[in-house]
Amino acid sequence: MGKMVYAAGGSRKTPPDVLLLMRRVAGRLAQRGLLLRTGGAEGADRAAQEGVLSQGGKVELYLPWPGFGGIKGVLERPRSEAYRIAQAYHSAWERLSPGVRALMARNVHVLLGADLGDPAAFFLCWTPGGEVVGGTGHAIRVASAHGIPVVNLAHGRRSLEEIANLLEGK
Repeated sequence: MGKMVYAAGGSRKTPPDVLLLMRRVAGRLAQRGLLLRTGGAEGADRAAQEGVLSQGGKVELYLPWPGFGGIKGVLERPRSEAYRIAQAYHSAWERLSPGVRALMARNVHVLLGADLGDPAAFFLCWTPGGEVVGGTGHAIRVASAHGIPVVNLAHGRRSLEEIANLLEGK
Protein backbone atom coordinates (compact mmCIF):
# COMPACT_ATOMS: atom_id res chain seq x y z
CA MET A 1 0.00 0.00 0.00
CA GLY A 2 1.26 3.49 -0.85
CA LYS A 3 1.41 6.56 1.29
CA MET A 4 -1.87 7.69 2.82
CA VAL A 5 -3.13 10.79 1.03
CA TYR A 6 -5.55 13.35 2.37
CA ALA A 7 -7.02 16.51 0.89
CA ALA A 8 -7.32 19.87 2.63
CA GLY A 9 -9.05 23.14 1.83
CA GLY A 10 -11.50 25.71 3.01
CA SER A 11 -12.67 29.24 2.76
CA ARG A 12 -10.21 32.00 1.98
CA LYS A 13 -11.95 33.72 4.93
CA THR A 14 -11.01 31.02 7.43
CA PRO A 15 -10.47 32.69 10.84
CA PRO A 16 -6.87 33.05 12.08
CA ASP A 17 -7.33 30.62 14.98
CA VAL A 18 -8.59 27.94 12.58
CA LEU A 19 -5.70 28.63 10.18
CA LEU A 20 -3.34 28.01 13.09
CA LEU A 21 -5.15 24.76 13.91
CA MET A 22 -5.03 23.73 10.22
CA ARG A 23 -1.24 24.32 10.20
CA ARG A 24 -0.79 22.29 13.38
CA VAL A 25 -2.95 19.39 12.24
CA ALA A 26 -1.31 19.29 8.81
CA GLY A 27 2.12 19.37 10.46
CA ARG A 28 1.19 16.43 12.67
CA LEU A 29 -0.15 14.51 9.69
CA ALA A 30 3.11 15.18 7.84
CA GLN A 31 5.03 13.78 10.82
CA ARG A 32 2.96 10.60 10.44
CA GLY A 33 3.95 10.39 6.77
CA LEU A 34 0.68 11.47 5.15
CA LEU A 35 0.78 13.23 1.78
CA LEU A 36 -1.29 16.41 1.44
CA ARG A 37 -3.23 17.33 -1.69
CA THR A 38 -4.46 20.90 -1.86
CA GLY A 39 -5.19 23.73 -4.27
CA GLY A 40 -2.76 26.46 -3.24
CA ALA A 41 -5.40 29.10 -2.50
CA GLU A 42 -5.05 31.72 0.22
CA GLY A 43 -6.49 30.73 3.57
CA ALA A 44 -6.98 27.11 4.57
CA ASP A 45 -5.14 25.61 1.56
CA ARG A 46 -1.99 27.60 2.25
CA ALA A 47 -2.20 27.00 6.01
CA ALA A 48 -2.27 23.24 5.49
CA GLN A 49 0.58 23.47 2.99
CA GLU A 50 2.68 25.56 5.39
CA GLY A 51 2.08 23.08 8.20
CA VAL A 52 3.21 20.15 6.05
CA LEU A 53 6.28 21.92 4.70
CA SER A 54 7.30 23.05 8.20
CA GLN A 55 7.69 19.36 9.07
CA GLY A 56 9.45 18.38 5.84
CA GLY A 57 6.34 16.66 4.50
CA LYS A 58 5.13 16.29 0.93
CA VAL A 59 2.44 18.30 -0.83
CA GLU A 60 0.75 17.79 -4.20
CA LEU A 61 -0.64 21.07 -5.53
CA TYR A 62 -3.46 21.07 -8.07
CA LEU A 63 -4.07 24.38 -9.82
CA PRO A 64 -7.04 25.79 -11.75
CA TRP A 65 -4.75 27.43 -14.34
CA PRO A 66 -1.03 27.91 -14.94
CA GLY A 67 0.49 30.65 -12.78
CA PHE A 68 -2.28 30.52 -10.15
CA GLY A 69 -0.90 32.10 -6.98
CA GLY A 70 2.56 32.25 -8.56
CA ILE A 71 3.12 28.57 -7.75
CA LYS A 72 3.78 25.38 -9.69
CA GLY A 73 1.52 22.38 -9.34
CA VAL A 74 1.62 18.70 -10.22
CA LEU A 75 -1.36 19.48 -12.45
CA GLU A 76 -1.77 23.06 -13.61
CA ARG A 77 -5.05 22.77 -15.47
CA PRO A 78 -8.00 20.50 -14.63
CA ARG A 79 -8.89 17.76 -17.08
CA SER A 80 -12.22 17.81 -18.91
CA GLU A 81 -13.52 14.89 -16.82
CA ALA A 82 -12.92 16.95 -13.65
CA TYR A 83 -15.16 19.66 -15.11
CA ARG A 84 -17.89 17.07 -15.77
CA ILE A 85 -17.68 15.81 -12.19
CA ALA A 86 -17.70 19.36 -10.80
CA GLN A 87 -20.73 20.26 -12.88
CA ALA A 88 -22.67 17.26 -11.58
CA TYR A 89 -22.45 18.60 -7.99
CA HIS A 90 -23.22 22.27 -8.65
CA SER A 91 -26.83 23.40 -9.02
CA ALA A 92 -26.01 26.62 -10.88
CA TRP A 93 -23.04 25.60 -13.04
CA GLU A 94 -24.27 27.62 -16.03
CA ARG A 95 -24.08 30.83 -13.95
CA LEU A 96 -20.43 30.31 -12.95
CA SER A 97 -17.62 32.18 -14.68
CA PRO A 98 -14.95 30.11 -16.45
CA GLY A 99 -12.52 30.95 -13.63
CA VAL A 100 -14.86 29.70 -10.89
CA ARG A 101 -15.56 26.56 -12.93
CA ALA A 102 -11.79 25.95 -13.12
CA LEU A 103 -11.52 26.35 -9.33
CA MET A 104 -14.32 23.81 -8.81
CA ALA A 105 -12.72 21.35 -11.26
CA ARG A 106 -9.37 21.84 -9.53
CA ASN A 107 -11.01 20.79 -6.26
CA VAL A 108 -12.14 17.56 -7.91
CA HIS A 109 -8.48 16.75 -8.60
CA VAL A 110 -7.53 17.66 -5.02
CA LEU A 111 -10.05 15.07 -3.84
CA LEU A 112 -9.59 12.39 -6.50
CA GLY A 113 -5.99 12.85 -7.72
CA ALA A 114 -4.49 13.60 -11.10
CA ASP A 115 -6.14 10.63 -12.80
CA LEU A 116 -9.41 11.07 -10.84
CA GLY A 117 -9.12 7.47 -9.64
CA ASP A 118 -7.19 7.91 -6.39
CA PRO A 119 -9.60 9.29 -3.75
CA ALA A 120 -8.14 10.97 -0.70
CA ALA A 121 -8.49 9.11 2.62
CA PHE A 122 -10.35 12.14 4.00
CA PHE A 123 -11.01 15.83 3.32
CA LEU A 124 -9.82 18.22 6.04
CA CYS A 125 -11.59 21.55 5.72
CA TRP A 126 -13.30 24.50 7.35
CA THR A 127 -16.58 26.19 6.49
CA PRO A 128 -18.52 28.78 8.51
CA GLY A 129 -20.57 26.98 11.14
CA GLY A 130 -19.63 23.64 9.62
CA GLU A 131 -22.20 24.27 6.90
CA VAL A 132 -22.00 22.95 3.33
CA VAL A 133 -21.57 26.39 1.73
CA GLY A 134 -19.46 28.11 -0.93
CA GLY A 135 -16.69 26.53 -2.94
CA THR A 136 -15.69 24.34 -0.03
CA GLY A 137 -19.31 23.21 0.24
CA HIS A 138 -19.08 22.09 -3.37
CA ALA A 139 -15.91 20.13 -2.52
CA ILE A 140 -17.74 18.58 0.44
CA ARG A 141 -20.55 17.40 -1.87
CA VAL A 142 -18.01 15.88 -4.30
CA ALA A 143 -16.12 14.22 -1.44
CA SER A 144 -19.28 12.78 0.10
CA ALA A 145 -20.46 11.45 -3.27
CA HIS A 146 -17.13 9.66 -3.70
CA GLY A 147 -17.07 8.13 -0.21
CA ILE A 148 -14.39 10.47 1.13
CA PRO A 149 -14.98 11.27 4.82
CA VAL A 150 -15.19 15.01 5.53
CA VAL A 151 -13.50 16.38 8.65
CA ASN A 152 -14.64 19.97 9.18
CA LEU A 153 -12.56 21.89 11.71
CA ALA A 154 -15.62 24.01 12.48
CA HIS A 155 -16.72 21.06 14.64
CA GLY A 156 -13.87 21.65 17.10
CA ARG A 157 -12.60 18.75 19.21
CA ARG A 158 -14.92 16.33 17.44
CA SER A 159 -13.04 16.93 14.19
CA LEU A 160 -9.72 16.01 15.84
CA GLU A 161 -11.28 12.80 17.16
CA GLU A 162 -12.53 12.01 13.64
CA ILE A 163 -8.98 12.33 12.28
CA ALA A 164 -7.62 10.04 14.99
CA ASN A 165 -10.29 7.45 14.20
CA LEU A 166 -9.58 7.64 10.46
CA LEU A 167 -5.87 7.13 11.07
CA GLU A 168 -6.60 4.13 13.28
CA GLY A 169 -8.93 2.66 10.68
CA LYS A 170 -12.09 2.95 12.78
